[in-house]
Amino acid sequence: YGVYGQATGGALNYGVYCVGNGAYTGSWTGPSDERFKKNIQLYSGALKKILLLQPKTYDYKTDEFAFMQFSNGTQIGLIAQEVEKVFPELVEEMVNPGPMDPKTGRNSGESIKYKGMNYIGLTPVLVQAIKEQQAQIDELKKTIEELKAAMNKKN
Repeated sequence: YGVYGQATGGALNYGVYCVGNGAYTGSWTGPSDERFKKNIQLYSGALKKILLLQPKTYDYKTDEFAFMQFSNGTQIGLIAQEVEKVFPELVEEMVNPGPMDPKTGRNSGESIKYKGMNYIGLTPVLVQAIKEQQAQIDELKKTIEELKAAMNKKN
């Protein structure tokens, strides 16, 4: 059994929008089948871009935005506006419908626009950065071995 639906209206266009923490068992899977894709290209230059990112610690403004039910305590992550300068394709404009009116139980009409980060989309970039870094390590190992061999010939 499952639920299939889409919510649209104004600036909102979500299949699912949750306020507060979410949890699930199983996996959260997106379509990755080759038949759904076109213009497929190898990605390169990942390491250089990853090195530009600045992970931060922060606390959410839980008092100011209580209706968004942010997690309490120190968080670790990236700032969407900073990521957008390096990976604009990983940042999206989002809209929270705003606080609910406690008297009517309806949305107050004061929607909040903000920038959201596609952390899952960062994964393939990280994989490529590791591969690029490993190529550098392998080249350095080769150079070290060559230098050792040259030094042994002199002795």
